[in-house]
Amino acid sequence: MTTIGVVTRGERGSAFVRNLTARGYRVAVADRAGAADMVKALSAPRAVILLASPGLDGLLAELLPRLEPGDVLADGDASRFSDTGRRTAWLRGSGVLFAGCAIAGRPRTIERGPSYVVGGDRAAHRRLLPLLTATAARFQNVPCVAYAGAGSAGHFAGQVHEELATAEAELAAEAYALLGDRAVLRAWQAGEMITEPAVPKDRPGPVRPLTVTVAEIRAAWYAARAVAYARAVERLRAAGAAYGWGMDLAAVTSAWRGGTALAGRLLTYAREALTAMPDEGLLDDPYFALTLRETRPAWRRVVCAAGRAGIPVPALATAAEPPVTASSFDAHPRLLR
Repeated sequence: MTTIGVVTRGERGSAFVRNLTARGYRVAVADRAGAADMVKALSAPRAVILLASPGLDGLLAELLPRLEPGDVLADGDASRFSDTGRRTAWLRGSGVLFAGCAIAGRPRTIERGPSYVVGGDRAAHRRLLPLLTATAARFQNVPCVAYAGAGSAGHFAGQVHEELATAEAELAAEAYALLGDRAVLRAWQAGEMITEPAVPKDRPGPVRPLTVTVAEIRAAWYAARAVAYARAVERLRAAGAAYGWGMDLAAVTSAWRGGTALAGRLLTYAREALTAMPDEGLLDDPYFALTLRETRPAWRRVVCAAGRAGIPVPALATAAEPPVTASSFDAHPRLLR
């Protein structure tokens, strides 16, 4: 078995190494200072995974003279996609296969099995695929691994994942501010199969009675989440078209179903919609369209009631832009973007 080189610092890198060794991989580990010597000692063809930012450009410049055509370099850090694109162009003439690999999850999730979304050289992805498949989270026994597309598609998908995870956390915080009951929110999240519930610990509950029911608050929370997922997919689609990545939207949403804070049935519905209608937006899918049609009255009432009670719900309200009126919803669900 080829020894995998890992250049790492911090908890995420250590968790990744423990994941590899637990699955029987031989791993050579070095920090930034010892990276060049470690890479030089590896037998060709080499596979080196970097989790050692900041200063990645300098590290790449140091490692490149010690690598040969056909070696694989994978950036497993949360790099900006624009930096990954620049590095891909820089390494293209060297013969070294470069991939940007978005590794989702906290250290404990990475040790158990994260989600991987890879972009860059297809040959790099093929070389890494057995390793990624063996160490990834699984959803319904399917490894949570995706090849997103060429260039920096993987790291762009990673950025969108973080934005969507932030939206989930903000919507959970606002739902709790309206409910004032963590147990109810946890039950909702468990029902959605969210693996890392974002239950706020220090946000106050409502200080004034609301004129809406718990069921209406849940409907508003779910509808806003559905729109957030639809917008995330459109960001992926638009970037894939603009940069010529050939973004595989169904694969990306499938890989997010395990090993991330997003794991839930909305991703399953998204994957099914994108597999059946890859060129259509999620809000054109029958499930998502029906969901919004059924929840929009409650969503509108909740946002209005929160405003009257002086409870700020910017994430719920922003998700509903244009203004939440019957006419704006009835015109076309895509207006909710």
